[in-house]
Amino acid sequence: MNPDYTKVEDIPEEEKAKYAEQFKQEVIESGKPADIAEKIVMGKLNKLYSDLVLLEQPWIRDDSKKVKSLIPSDFELVEVIRYSI
Repeated sequence: MNPDYTKVEDIPEEEKAKYAEQFKQEVIESGKPADIAEKIVMGKLNKLYSDLVLLEQPWIRDDSKKVKSLIPSDFELVEVIRYSI
């Protein structure tokens, strides 16, 4: 996978709001009740983050774990360099 961001906090607030509004419109147009719509939007955002954010992606050897669960708590991932051929 080719993530655009390292952490969820790295995503600009404008971009998060844009995605949230887009998902909210989709859910409202599908006819879901408002109380359920928020939960659906949060689920869609979390799914999106698993594609866009490195630490939220599933670990390649065990997809029930996220990459962030493999990094020790006293470590901080500062920068990632991705090489491709």
